[in-house]
Amino acid sequence: MEHGVDGPASAWAFHAKAGDLLQIAHPSGIFEGRRVGFEWRPPEDVTRLLLMGDETSLPAISNILATMPDTATSVECFVEVPRSGDDAAAGDVASQITWLPRDGDAPGTKLKRALGYSQMPELARLKQLHGLDKRVAADERMWHPSSETHGPFYAWVAAEGNAVKYIRHALMKDCNLPKSAVSTMGYWYLGRPFS
Repeated sequence: MEHGVDGPASAWAFHAKAGDLLQIAHPSGIFEGRRVGFEWRPPEDVTRLLLMGDETSLPAISNILATMPDTATSVECFVEVPRSGDDAAAGDVASQITWLPRDGDAPGTKLKRALGYSQMPELARLKQLHGLDKRVAADERMWHPSSETHGPFYAWVAAEGNAVKYIRHALMKDCNLPKSAVSTMGYWYLGRPFS
């Protein structure tokens, strides 16, 4: 299967030859050492979890759902995918996900709207605001790991960078959630290379 050569991974794969080196790394929540990535490490006493992502974060979200902490009694999971029916990749955890097919909408559109669907009490303030169609500053941080802390609520968001910035802004500024309760990762940007 070919995906073109526009992205760095696609370009490398297209031009790769036998013997070329490739390094693959992934975060692991069981690692006890110093955190160097954005691992899934919710607070030990978490009871409410909000997971948001797109097709690029589906492997991580599937793993998170499969290894959910016993303390989590309320979980909301929203995943935006290109088309209706694109839920097969989630395997056994597919039924735990609210699927948001883009079906032609711009990436991030449905994911941003999903904030308004949440029943989490921490997000109730969003329903009182003047809608979710607001602008976020271009310099809003896209990558933000939560700090080690305790608390009943934790949000993990990974998707297209502009959508992530918007969601991070809504959670931290509009809902007044502490930095310790929110981890955000912009996995990619629409229309430009990741930098």
